[in-house]
Amino acid sequence: MRSDARSDRSGLCVIERPVGVIGMVLPVTHSVPTMAGNAINVLAGGNTALFAPHPSAKRVAQYALRLFNREIERECGVANVLTTIAEPALRRGTDLPASKVALLCVTGGPWW
Repeated sequence: MRSDARSDRSGLCVIERPVGVIGMVLPVTHSVPTMAGNAINVLAGGNTALFAPHPSAKRVAQYALRLFNREIERECGVANVLTTIAEPALRRGTDLPASKVALLCVTGGPWW
């Protein structure tokens, strides 16, 4: 992640640039609140996200993503900025670093 900073009499300004697609591994507990918090930060930074939920949280994560994307598209006109793995598996978390994600964020305890 590249950032620039400058300061003058008016104060300090930090400029951070988007990194692209951020991979997010979600825990089985609190997967939707975790997804919501991560999505806010990812989108605020100008990035998109690929979520890998725990297999036991797959349906609720997919449902939440449909709702999030619907509202984002309604407000901004941009579709599918948040995505998920269609068939998550515990091993999928280890698949994310090898894919095209620019950054990986893992939330939760051991998942191997």
